[in-house]
Amino acid sequence: MKDLKKWSIKFNALERTENVFWECFYLYEAEEPEEFAEVFLYGKENVILEFEKIVHEVALPDYGQEFVSVYLNIYVGEDLIGYFKNIFLLDGTQFDEAFVIE
Repeated sequence: MKDLKKWSIKFNALERTENVFWECFYLYEAEEPEEFAEVFLYGKENVILEFEKIVHEVALPDYGQEFVSVYLNIYVGEDLIGYFKNIFLLDGTQFDEAFVIE
């Protein structure tokens, strides 16, 4: 893929990634309230998101599927606690996501 910036703008990838993050955030809160409370002591209040990178990925070993992934770093206050990865197909369709607490 030649121009990830153009692709990102065309498919509104950054805004869509942030929106999907918040959907997953509230789902995590509803489904795992005890674990959620340990990670996010004050809920949404102290959560800071920072876009880290956008990456063109190719699935191995057969090079059969291509993706574009947008990564968000997740901070609570000043502490980096994990990241969120939103995965798109090349046509802009959202394929999957990963919410990772480290």
